[in-house]
Amino acid sequence: MDELKLKFKLLINKQNRAQGQWRRASTSFEGDGTGESVILPANRDTVANLGVHLKSTDLKELDDQTTDQEILKSIEQIYFVENDFDLAKYELKKLSATLQCDEIQRNLKVLNRQRAVVLNQALQLILKQQPSCQKEFERIVEIQDKLKSSVESCKSGRSQLNIAKQQFTTASLGLLANYRKRQRAVNLLKSLSSIKTLQCTKEQLQDLLREGDFAGAINLLIECQSVASTFRHFKCVAALNSQLQDTLEMAEESLDQALANSCLDFKSEVYTKLQDAYSLLGKSQIAADQLLMHFYSAVQNISFSTVSNYLQPNILGASKKSYPELCKFISKENFVPCLTELCKSLWNIACCYREVSKWHMHKIPKSPSRRTETVEVAMATQHIKQKLEKGRSSIWQDMQSKVASLIIACDPSNYKFDEFLCILDLVDKLARVGEEFCENANSIDLQNAARSQSLSYLRSYHQARLDELCMFLENEGWAHCPVRSNFNALQLQEFRWAVSFPEVSKSRLSSSISSSSSIDGFFSRHPRSSNSTPFDLKSEMSVEEDFFTSNGNNSSDDSDDDTNGRIGHTRERHTVLVANTTLSVLRLIGRYLWMMHLLQPIALDILRRLTQLFDLYLYVIHSFFAKEKPSTREFEYTYQLQSNLLRIKENLIIKPGNNQETLEFADAKVTPPELSPIVNLDSPEDLHGLAECVVAVESLSFLANQVLNLRSQIQGLLPSDQWPALDHFYSQVSVAEDLRKPIYMNIAWHAVDLRQLLTQMSKVNWEVRDVMSLHSPYVDFILRELQIFSMRLSEISKRTPIPKSTKVLLWQFLSHLVCNAFVEGFSNAKKCSNGGRGLMQLDFTQFASKLEKLAELRPIPGKDIVEQYIKAYYLPEPALETWIRSHKEYSGRQLAALVNCACQNNKRVRHVLLGLIEELGY
Repeated sequence: MDELKLKFKLLINKQNRAQGQWRRASTSFEGDGTGESVILPANRDTVANLGVHLKSTDLKELDDQTTDQEILKSIEQIYFVENDFDLAKYELKKLSATLQCDEIQRNLKVLNRQRAVVLNQALQLILKQQPSCQKEFERIVEIQDKLKSSVESCKSGRSQLNIAKQQFTTASLGLLANYRKRQRAVNLLKSLSSIKTLQCTKEQLQDLLREGDFAGAINLLIECQSVASTFRHFKCVAALNSQLQDTLEMAEESLDQALANSCLDFKSEVYTKLQDAYSLLGKSQIAADQLLMHFYSAVQNISFSTVSNYLQPNILGASKKSYPELCKFISKENFVPCLTELCKSLWNIACCYREVSKWHMHKIPKSPSRRTETVEVAMATQHIKQKLEKGRSSIWQDMQSKVASLIIACDPSNYKFDEFLCILDLVDKLARVGEEFCENANSIDLQNAARSQSLSYLRSYHQARLDELCMFLENEGWAHCPVRSNFNALQLQEFRWAVSFPEVSKSRLSSSISSSSSIDGFFSRHPRSSNSTPFDLKSEMSVEEDFFTSNGNNSSDDSDDDTNGRIGHTRERHTVLVANTTLSVLRLIGRYLWMMHLLQPIALDILRRLTQLFDLYLYVIHSFFAKEKPSTREFEYTYQLQSNLLRIKENLIIKPGNNQETLEFADAKVTPPELSPIVNLDSPEDLHGLAECVVAVESLSFLANQVLNLRSQIQGLLPSDQWPALDHFYSQVSVAEDLRKPIYMNIAWHAVDLRQLLTQMSKVNWEVRDVMSLHSPYVDFILRELQIFSMRLSEISKRTPIPKSTKVLLWQFLSHLVCNAFVEGFSNAKKCSNGGRGLMQLDFTQFASKLEKLAELRPIPGKDIVEQYIKAYYLPEPALETWIRSHKEYSGRQLAALVNCACQNNKRVRHVLLGLIEELGY
């Protein structure tokens, strides 16, 4: 068995040796996507041998039905591996342990078929590539010919070189050596000349730096460093290079110092040279960071130095104290100048910052030579712009924190109102500068400082003003203050803000104007080149006061009234009746409104204090001139007036026994003032102080109208969410007109002696049988009283201009009072006949006709009350019940007297009607 295996092995090895020639001289070839490998012949002899071998192959094995592709796919992959793999051994291992001749023959047949297919495929591929192979062989032969020619050329060249070498002499080489030495000497001379130039550049650099030509100095330094780097092999140049480096550092320090100066005194030409120098150094972005640091330092240093300049001379260790501590040592006299100077200095820094930003915004960078440099320059420019834009808010925060520290350090209680307003005005201007300097500026620190100090100041100021107003009211004589007929609150100095700054309310209503879009802002109105700042303008706050008349007639001095043929009532209509205290209250209102403008965060608190000023004025006028009033339904107080007077008394007037010192600011109260002794309300000749009453009432009405006319300005000082509080305030102001009725009614009540009238009416006999032809004596009495009132009214009008509307109102009240007195007198009659009823009609008709002529009123007020009462006597008993139900203007006693007289003969009806009156609750 072993011998048989050996024979098979020898047979297979014999075949492998024939195939080994193909593998050693071939390369792998990929088929048309089938993945099989074929053998390419290495030369022509191999191809011929392969053809002979195929002819000798047993081709009958190819007649099988199996296709060539299927046979190729059946060949194991290991046969296509190019290595020293022993194929015979591999095939023998595949045989089973017990050899079978049929199996061996079958395997051999398969292998022969596979070999035949492979050889056939290889032959086809070789024949296909044969023309290309032939051309390649021809090219190789051609190359061999050219190589032979090249070898001949090299041999000839070497021969020629040997001849040239033999022909050169030692003298020729010496000439070349000497020429080289000469060239070295010339180069050394040039180097020494350059080194000498480097030695002289130090002074030139200093001159350039002194002249401010930083770019030229940096450029020269860079050139010198480049030259020094070229000659660094010289020892002297090494020392010079160190000096140049020191000079460069000194130049950068000078650059940095000049950059710091730009924060306080920006000059476009100098700044352009600085940026060119930093650009040469490649430090443009670093320069932007340094510039921001210099601005921060400028704010710190200028604030510290400004405050230090205004310190008291006896302050020890001032240099070691912090900035907030130094602010506490500023005296009252130096505080406003110090604050003004600080605001001016910070304004200058803000202007320089804006000019720097503007320079970078409009800067056109030079076109670099390379595209890479263009991108770098663009990135650097954008970086600087972003840095400056982000730095605005930080710079503004530093500015406002310095001013806020100074504001917090002051004691507001030591300042007068104008001085404190000056401080608030400076703070307000600085806040508006911040809004324009930095878009969406946050001035919380500044506002909080102003708010805290303002509340502290307002705490004492408001109480002092209330006490002062009470003192003015106690000394007020309520005399007519002669002012022009066109006088209004805006003519007062305290309302100068509304005249000089009419855009205040508009800007508040439409919210704050953006700094970037503000066309007429501080920076455009006060350029740095003009040497003016928003903090040193004084003329814009002045308004001349010229509203007093020269001769006491407030109509004769008015230019708009100087026309011929002017009628009298026109002059009365234009008369402005105000008292001196009215002007004081208006001035206080102007101050409070200006404070509201300057202190937006506490504007509502200030408005509440302003309301107390008006409330106190209204309450005092009522307490002075309306202490007494007749008990008639026609003259009852309105609900709004009653509730307002009660509220004012509860919230503003100190109750007896209270200690005012224990009251908080929110409960600011005053002791009610007393009427001045010079005002006499008991003189009948003066109609119980009619002139003073008219001045007081009309001045209150004028004050209310002026406040109403200021509504748009006040509304502009408040945010929209606080407007309901303003509506509430104006609802309280409107009740000033309701005070006319009780005060003028009080005058009318004292003008005639109604008690005497009732006494005389009680003496009249109302049980006469016949109708009288003459009226009763009491009618002449009351008409005489009214005539006296008319004469006194005319006499008073000569001294004090009384508006026609006031005269009409007085006559209306008098008519109502007398008519009510007539009803009261008629109701006192216990018995009344038909003749007595006729006498009543006659008396009242006589009185009404005379009064209509005297008072120029038609019909006289209250006439229907008397006539209806008289006519009720004639009503039948059933109709009387209906009449009683529909006339509630009479008192229960008056109705009962009417029933007793009208039903004196019918006890049952009288009892029913009296019960009805009691039931209705008259």
